[in-house]
Amino acid sequence: ADGEFVAHLMGRLLDSELLPPTPVRSKEYAALCDVAYMASGDSFEAFFSMFTFNKRARGLLNKMRENLAKVEREIESKRSYIAAVSDLKSKERQKLIAETKLLLREIVNNDSESQSDAQVESLAEGETPTNSEPKSEANTQNSKGKK
Repeated sequence: ADGEFVAHLMGRLLDSELLPPTPVRSKEYAALCDVAYMASGDSFEAFFSMFTFNKRARGLLNKMRENLAKVEREIESKRSYIAAVSDLKSKERQKLIAETKLLLREIVNNDSESQSDAQVESLAEGETPTNSEPKSEANTQNSKGKK
């Protein structure tokens, strides 16, 4: 009686909107169509009688509700998990990009500062930016003497 009630309940729940005709029919889909078709052949009065005279029918109906709610929670849980992982990956990606940009800026600034420091040092030693030899009076006189 329990199986008969559950089969008729499922058949009543599966209507033509849930099981539209399709060119590809798996065995499982065909079996669901058969259950829906079988239940549609019986009147509601026959179904109501199964419910009324089966002492476990109310419990079975409640169990079906609980199972459906559990499936819905599992679906929502999985969907939320996937969204959270995606969001976390996106945030991690953004954090890594920001850190990389910061490091690149530091490298550029350090290189610029190093070059500037080297130029300041060479100028302090009497070098020109285009000539790395220090200028002194002796070098100037030697170059005059060579001419």
